[in-house]
Amino acid sequence: MKEQLKRYGISLIASFGIFAILSFYLFLRRGYYDLFIANKALAGTAFVLLAFVLLVGLLARYFVRFDGWLIYRKEIGIVAFVFALAHGVVSFLIPRFNLFSWAALANVNLWLGGLALLILLFLTVISGNWAIQKFGGQKWWFFQQWGARLALILVLYHVFLMKYGGWADWFIHGGSKTLARPYLPPLSLFSFLPAIFIVVVRLGEFFGPKIGKVIFFASLSLLAAAYLISFLWWLV
Repeated sequence: MKEQLKRYGISLIASFGIFAILSFYLFLRRGYYDLFIANKALAGTAFVLLAFVLLVGLLARYFVRFDGWLIYRKEIGIVAFVFALAHGVVSFLIPRFNLFSWAALANVNLWLGGLALLILLFLTVISGNWAIQKFGGQKWWFFQQWGARLALILVLYHVFLMKYGGWADWFIHGGSKTLARPYLPPLSLFSFLPAIFIVVVRLGEFFGPKIGKVIFFASLSLLAAAYLISFLWWLV
């Protein structure tokens, strides 16, 4: 119990650290900080944590130093659900969003995000040892592994549908004049790219360990290049 509490403590500290970094970046880009902006940081933190849960196994496979991080997957996954839930609740509190409008009910983004949240809720509920005993280790791991992957794909689609127009507009025309630093890339783009990296690398596993390793390092290089290009896009 003491070790588990320690893991939760470390996971929470890391999560709030990520939230603080994302909030600071949003403040730098926007020049102000309110509930709407904080909600973006909540969403970004949940996205990063969920991506980490799926990424850490790959990192441990290729880098021994990450083996010790594997024990934090459960706790970080649960914290990711808490941040995602907070994002959903805050979204309904923002005046510009009306949950009971026809536009909201017909919004595909809303349903994608809600379905991903339900999957994360299910994974959180069955995260205890009682579920392992009830379902058996193999079936329990199947639920956790594929549930997290499905949730990530739904969140990817959720983010893409909401943000792709803004990304294209930023690359073509630059940021809005209302931004304090319009040359800074949208935060959602930086949350989206590593998730795409994870999906590509996971698909690469189907081609065997050797090809999968090549895909991993090639994709990692492309990810780093994408970050660099995005930051330099309006600075050169």
